[in-house]
Amino acid sequence: MKKLVYGILLVGILLMAACSAEATGEIRKIGDTNAEAFSELAGTQVGDNSKVIEIVQLLPGAETMKELDLRGEKIKVSYGAKKDSLPQEEIFAFWFDENDAMEKNFFYNAVYLTLLVPNSDKYVLAIEDFSFSIEREEMLAALAERFPAFPPGEAANGEAAIAEFIHAHEAEIEEWTSADVSRNKFFLAHPIAYTSR
Repeated sequence: MKKLVYGILLVGILLMAACSAEATGEIRKIGDTNAEAFSELAGTQVGDNSKVIEIVQLLPGAETMKELDLRGEKIKVSYGAKKDSLPQEEIFAFWFDENDAMEKNFFYNAVYLTLLVPNSDKYVLAIEDFSFSIEREEMLAALAERFPAFPPGEAANGEAAIAEFIHAHEAEIEEWTSADVSRNKFFLAHPIAYTSR
């Protein structure tokens, strides 16, 4: 019974936080994230829907999440306007600004989903006609190439090792996903797809 009450409280808090952010019109940016909260969620499993939702709600652009699909061993997050959400113009201004926000946010979000949800085989992020997908092994290889201290092999699935890595490299992750050179190199190897309707 206690678990049910705590579960209901958690969902209520998450909904209030999401509604509060939507009401103020503030969309979380990369600099607004919290490594401490992320590291507490290390080792989350795809099947633990409430924790995956919590992770996605901590990521940049969370207030624009339209749909979360956790079928199979993948995580698919679709962003965009939905009924009773922020105005479409505000969502587009956030994602399609002149500073490559879509690329930065997709890259950053893929990094943290990879770090925090080790049993997912693939991560898919989409907004309107743009979609980015990457296999877990590809993202782990990119992390290991960029960070010599990245936990090798099975250690990349360990909660403690990943929490420690996040604490030690939070600023470097932000810099890596935001810097033009590293971001362009990453998306050259793993392009964002455009699919017209």
